[in-house]
Amino acid sequence: MFIWVRTLSASTTVFRYKMDGLSLFTSLRVLELDFSGDGLSTQSSRATLLFKDMTAGLVQIKLTHLPRIDSALLSLIASRFPSLATLELSCVERLDEHCCWLCFEESSTCCLHSPIPGVYATIDTLVATFCKVLKPLERLETLFLGIFLSDADVLARHLERCAAVIMASPRTGYYPAPPFGPNECSVCCAEHAVATRSREFRAKAAIAAALPSMQRVGFSSWFPPDSEV
Repeated sequence: MFIWVRTLSASTTVFRYKMDGLSLFTSLRVLELDFSGDGLSTQSSRATLLFKDMTAGLVQIKLTHLPRIDSALLSLIASRFPSLATLELSCVERLDEHCCWLCFEESSTCCLHSPIPGVYATIDTLVATFCKVLKPLERLETLFLGIFLSDADVLARHLERCAAVIMASPRTGYYPAPPFGPNECSVCCAEHAVATRSREFRAKAAIAAALPSMQRVGFSSWFPPDSEV
């Protein structure tokens, strides 16, 4: 029925009551899924059920609003889709900077935006773990992981210390300025930018060296090279 479809973009909630729905797209080559309807406790089972009977011929996958990016998800993808050339996974979209400071802080607790050191003790551990599970993807040329390689406490300190300066009344939710991340904070940039950029460079180089087919590697960053405050 859907043999003509080559590209599909949807939310995982579309397949909530028909988890084998993606198996109908036998000619699919590009898949984009929004995981905003899932949480930390449901992501793994949702992904497993969605990918279980999908065509193995996918060459590009993009998953956004993920609660977490870990070796389990990468291993699942690598085992199911050996022809992948482009893989983009991201969870930082779940951080809510468009409402108020309370929403920003609360949203930061609902996803693993910065897995170091809570999940992976060091950047070397993260890179080694991810490279190991991605090894089967011998055609992978582009990898983007929407996580921050800076320590988790970079955002935590920003919220507790830097943002507190402009929080007029946390109890009422009234603040004289909208929320902003460490990338727009001069204190955070001065303390963390140089070290974070160095860590990101090391990670990209290590992944490119470990996976011979790799041409482009990227991560989300509070402190991209061209950012200045």
